[in-house]
This record gives sequence, structure tokens and C-alpha cells, in this order.
Amino acid sequence: ALVSPFLWKNTMATTYQVATFSELQTAIESTAVDGDVVALTADIDVTSEITISNRINVISSGSQMYYLDGGGNSRIFSIHNSVNVSNLKFQNGNAYSEYGGAIYHP
Repeated sequence: ALVSPFLWKNTMATTYQVATFSELQTAIESTAVDGDVVALTADIDVTSEITISNRINVISSGSQMYYLDGGGNSRIFSIHNSVNVSNLKFQNGNAYSEYGGAIYHP
């Protein structure tokens, strides 16, 4: 499932705390592996589409709900695996003439 109420269970999971677009993109596209957690610690303006290829968890850190804002210029996520998303707000994603302004899952 694309969105699930539970986190992938991985006893060796690493949590990557991110506060900028660059940190988010690096954590998701280059660093995180199956079962890892990418936790937002701030609202993030997304400047280009981020491709998710691993089974990861993308969450807001703590009780705060943070947003990912595509600025009307970009899709936010292109997901090519199962991903757990929790306590995040997506806004202003734009896929132009394609499907999935915030999230595209082919």
C-alpha cells in the first residue's frame, strides 16, 4: 500500500532528521535504505521532484505536522515502491499534464 498506518519494522533502521530540501532529497534518494525513517523537522519547499525507490517511512518529527510545498512548480514525490507516510501535509504540487500533483505512484 502507498500509505499505511504503521511503520516498516526494521530493528537496524536509521532515522534521518531533515529540515531543508537538500537534506530531504539526499536522505530519500541517496542515503535511506529499506525500513529507514526520514523525519521532517521543519516545513520544506520542494524545488524538484523527489524519487522514492526504497521502502521507507516519511514522517513529521514529534507531534508537529510539517508540510512539503511544491510551490506550484513541481510534483513532490514519484514513488516506485511501498512507502509509509505519516503526519505530513502536501500542498501546491504540480504535475502539469500528468497525474499526481503531490504524489505519483505508477
